[in-house]
Amino acid sequence: MFYSYSPLLPNADEIRLFHLRLTEDDTTLIQGDLLNYSLLESVIEPIHYNALSYVWGDPVNTQPIYVSGCQFDVTENLHAALCSLRRRSIEWIWIDAICINQQNQQERGHQVRYMAKIYGKAYRVIVWLGKAADNSERVFEEMRARKRWIDASDNESLRQAVVALLERQWFRRIWILQEVAAARRILVVCGLTEIEGYSFCVGLKSLEVFYKAYPDLLSRIRSVNYLIRQANFRPTHGSHWSDMSFLTIRPLGELLDMFHTHEATERQDKVYALLGMSSDAFDTAELLPDYKLPWKEVFHRLIKFLLGEHISAETWDNKELATIKSRGAIIGRVFSVTPASGWGDTNKVEVLSRTAPGLVQSWSWSLHTSAIAIKQGDLIYLQNGAPNPSIIRLCNEHFAIVMITATPPANVLLKQQRKDSGKDRLTAWVTFLTQIKPSVHRLPLVWNWEKERPLVRDNNRSNLKRQDYAEDKIGTEPNTHLGKDNEILQMADVLQYLEELEEAEQRSDLAPTFLNQGRWRDAEEREVQMLEARMRVLGDEHPSTLASMNKLALTYSSQGWWKKAEEVEVQVVETTKRVLGNEHPNTLTSMGNLASTYSSQGRWREAEELEVQVMETTKRVLGDEHLDTLTSMGNLALTYSSQGRWREAEELEVQVMVTTKTVLGNEHPNALTSMNNLASTYRKQGRWKEAEELNVQVMETRKRVLGDEHPETLSSMANLASTFWNQGRSREAEKLEVQVMETRKRVLGNEHPDTLISMNNLASTYNSQGRWKEAEELNVQVMETRKRVLGDEHPDTLSSMANLATTYWNQGRSREAEKLGVHVMETRKRVLGDEHPDTLTSIANLASIFSNQGRWREAEEREVQVMETRKRVLGNEHPDTLTSMANLASTFSNQGRWRKAEEREVQVMKKRKRVLGDEHPDTLTSMNNLASTYSSQGRWKEAEELEVQVMETIKRVLGNEHPNTLTSINNLALTYRKQGRWKEAEELNVQVMEIRKRVLGDEHPDTLSNTASTVVNKQSGFRIA
Repeated sequence: MFYSYSPLLPNADEIRLFHLRLTEDDTTLIQGDLLNYSLLESVIEPIHYNALSYVWGDPVNTQPIYVSGCQFDVTENLHAALCSLRRRSIEWIWIDAICINQQNQQERGHQVRYMAKIYGKAYRVIVWLGKAADNSERVFEEMRARKRWIDASDNESLRQAVVALLERQWFRRIWILQEVAAARRILVVCGLTEIEGYSFCVGLKSLEVFYKAYPDLLSRIRSVNYLIRQANFRPTHGSHWSDMSFLTIRPLGELLDMFHTHEATERQDKVYALLGMSSDAFDTAELLPDYKLPWKEVFHRLIKFLLGEHISAETWDNKELATIKSRGAIIGRVFSVTPASGWGDTNKVEVLSRTAPGLVQSWSWSLHTSAIAIKQGDLIYLQNGAPNPSIIRLCNEHFAIVMITATPPANVLLKQQRKDSGKDRLTAWVTFLTQIKPSVHRLPLVWNWEKERPLVRDNNRSNLKRQDYAEDKIGTEPNTHLGKDNEILQMADVLQYLEELEEAEQRSDLAPTFLNQGRWRDAEEREVQMLEARMRVLGDEHPSTLASMNKLALTYSSQGWWKKAEEVEVQVVETTKRVLGNEHPNTLTSMGNLASTYSSQGRWREAEELEVQVMETTKRVLGDEHLDTLTSMGNLALTYSSQGRWREAEELEVQVMVTTKTVLGNEHPNALTSMNNLASTYRKQGRWKEAEELNVQVMETRKRVLGDEHPETLSSMANLASTFWNQGRSREAEKLEVQVMETRKRVLGNEHPDTLISMNNLASTYNSQGRWKEAEELNVQVMETRKRVLGDEHPDTLSSMANLATTYWNQGRSREAEKLGVHVMETRKRVLGDEHPDTLTSIANLASIFSNQGRWREAEEREVQVMETRKRVLGNEHPDTLTSMANLASTFSNQGRWRKAEEREVQVMKKRKRVLGDEHPDTLTSMNNLASTYSSQGRWKEAEELEVQVMETIKRVLGNEHPNTLTSINNLALTYRKQGRWKEAEELNVQVMEIRKRVLGDEHPDTLSNTASTVVNKQSGFRIA
C-alpha cells in the first residue's frame, strides 16, 4: 500500500517534517514518519530539524522507502542522501519530495511560499552533492587543507576532479540559491565526506587555479560561494500578508538577470525560487506560487511586473522566451566594460549619452554580473512606464534583452569628452534623464532565457566609412581622443541607424493595410521605400532587409507579376542559406515563399521539391507538432491537390488537422483553417457530404468565436455556399452568397478584393440558375472595378473578363464571348507565359467557343496544344490534362470522328477511375461522354449500360434533384428514344421537367428546354435532350 498524505492547516504556517528511523544496520530499508509541524509554534516547542538541499535526479529510476509503514518511492539520488543522513544519525529532516504532496498543486504552491522560512528556521541546511565519484574525496581533502594552489599544470588529475565536482547538477539548480541564502548553518556532504559551509567556500577559493579557465563554472559558483559565506550573517527576512518569507537580497529583476540560466524541473520555479530572495516581493501578489498557472501566464505576469502593465508581450508554454513590444528611449550606449575580478560580482560599465545636439558625454555605472555578459555596443533603453532601464543588444532580427533591470545609480558623474567642455560634474539620476537627448523608438524586444543565443549583428560593418574618415582626419598619432572620438562616432551611427529605420518603419506601416485593401501599387511603393532604407542602413544580407524583400515579392505576386516575385525570392533564398544556414527558420520560410510562386506559375514539380525539403527539415529541427511543420505539410498538400493527387493531399491534411486540434484546440484559427483545407480536398474528390459537414463546423465555430462579420467567418460561409452549389443546391448557395456579398460591401467596401470575389461567386450561381442578365450585371461590375483598381493585365482582372465571356456564351452571344476570350488569352500569354495554367485555361475556353460556332479545326488545333502542354507540364494523369483530352474527344465527336473520340474517352475514363475513383463527378462525366459517343455510333446497348450506371451513381452520391442527376436522366431518356422506347423516355422526361420546375422555376432555361422536348415528343415521337 502506498502512502496517503493527511492535509495541512492552510493558515498556520504548517509544514511536515520527516522523522528518519535510525538503525545500526545500513542494509535495512529506509523507514520514517511524517509529522505535521507549525512554524509559528517553533519558538515555543522547537524541533531542531535539518533541511536538505539536493537534486531530485532521474524521476524514472526510483527506490522504495517506507513512510508510516506505507511504500513511498523516491529517486535514487534522494535514497542515497537518506542513507547518508541515517548514517550520520540525523533524525528530523525537511525534504521537499517527501514533505510536500507533489500531486497536490494547491499545496505545492502554498508550501513553496514558505521555502525561505523553512530553510531559515532549520537548525542546519545539508547540501547533498551526491555519491562520491571522480575523485571527489581528494577535492574535499584539499579544501580542508586550504592550500593555495598557484599552478595547476602539474596536477591534471586534481584539476579534473575539481572541475567534475563543480559541474555537478546541484550547482546549476536554481532552488539551491534560496536554500543556501536562507541558511544559518551549512554542511556540504558528498558520499562519505563532509565539510562545513564556510570552509567549503574558502577551499573553493584556494583551488581557483584549477577552474578559472572555465568562465561558466566561475560564474556559476561565484553566487553560491557568496551566499554560503553569508550563512553565519543570515539577512533579516519579513513576512507579507501572504505568509511568504522574503530574504530581501536584491530586486527580483536583478536576480532574474543573474540567475535565469540556472536549471529547474518546471519553468515556473525559475521565478518562484527567486521570488523569496527578492527585496521588492511585497509588490508581487500576482506572482505568488501557483502551479495551476501555465508557464506562459507566469512569464507574462512577470514581464508586466517588471516593465509595467502597458507593455505588450507574447509568451509561450514551451519556450523560455518572450517578445515584447513597447515604446521607449535609447539613453546611452556602452563603450567599455570592466568585468568583475575574482570573486566579485560587480561590473564597471562606461556609457556614452547624447546630452545636446553634437555633444556626447560619458558616465560610469556599477552593475551586478548578469547571466548574459554586457558588451561594448549594447544600448541603454528606458521603456515608457518602466521603473528602471534595460540593457539591449542589436541582433539580426530584433533587440535582445541582456539585462531586464539595470538599477540606475543615485547620482551620475558626467565626464566631459573635451578639455574645453568644462569640469566633470555629479548629477542626480532623475535630473540626468531630463538633460539627455534620447532617441525615441518602438523596438521589437526579445527576452530569451534559452541557452542558444541569436547571432549578433556586426555593428562595425556600417561604421567602416565613418571610421576611415576619422582616421584620415586625425591621423595615426596615438592619443586618447582617437578612441573616445571614435566611440562618439559609433554612438552617432547607432542613433542615426535607429532614427532612419524608425522613419522607414513608419512609412512601411501602411503597406500591409494597402495590401489588404487590394491597393497593390501603393503597397509596392511603401515596400520599395522600406527595402531601400534597410539596404542603405543594414546592408543587403541583414535579415530585416531580406524580410523587406519577401514582402515586396508578395506584393509582386499579388499583382500577378510572378517573374519579378520569383527573381526577388530566389535572391532571398540564396542569401539566407549562405548567411543563416540551410535549416534556419528564415531560410525555410523563404523556400516556402518561392515554392508558392512556382505553384502560382503552374510549376508544380519545382514547388513540390522545395516543399518536401522544407517539411522534412522542419520535422527534423522543430518536431512533428511545431506550427511551422504543420504549415509546411499544409503547403505540400495544396501542391499535391493542384496536381490532382487527392489521396496524398488528403492524407497530409488529415494529419495536420488532427495534430493542430490536439496541440492548439478545436477552436484555434489554425485548426479551423486545416478543416477548411480538408473540406476543399473532399470537394475536389466529389465527396460533398464530408465537405459540407466540415464547412458547417468551421462556419458555426467562427461565428461563435469571431462574430458574424469577421472576414474568416464570411470566407467559411462562402466555402459552404460553394459546397451547396456543387451539390446543385443553388437556392441555398445563393442565399449565403448574397449575405456574404452584402456584409463584405458594408464592412470592407465595394472595391475590396474579397467583396469582388463574393460578387463573382454570386454571378456564377446566377449563371447556373440561367439568370444570365443578373450574372452579366455582376460580371461587368467586377471586371470594371478590377480594371480600375488592379489594372487591365492583373490576373484577377483577366479572370473577371473570362467569367463575363462565359456569361455571354451562355446567352448565345458567341461573338462577344470570342472577342473577350481572345483578349484574355493573348494577355495571359504575354504576362504569365504560354504554359501557365491560366493561359492554358483561356486557350481551352476559346477552343470551346470555336467548337460551339462549328469551327472544328480551330477548336481542335487549340485543344491539341493545351493537351500536349498539360501532359508535359502536369503529367498524363493530372485532372487538367484529362479534361483537355476529354475536350479534344468532344471536338472529334462533333466532327463525326467517332473512333478517335472513343479512343480518347476510354483513356480518360480509365485514368479518372484509377486516380479519382469510380464515383468522382469527373469520372461520371467521362462515362457519360463515352456513352454519348457510343450512342452516336448506334451502339445503344453500350450507351444505355453506361448511362444507367452513371444515373444510379449520381443519384446515390448527389441526390435525386441535383442538376447532374437530372442531366444523366435526360441522357438516358434520349438513348431510349433513339431505340424507339418512347414510353420509358417520356416517363423520364416528365420526371426531370417536374423536378426542374420545382427546383429551378418555370422560366429557367433547363426547365424550358425540358418542356419543349416533351411537347416535341408528344407531337412527333422524337425529342432532344
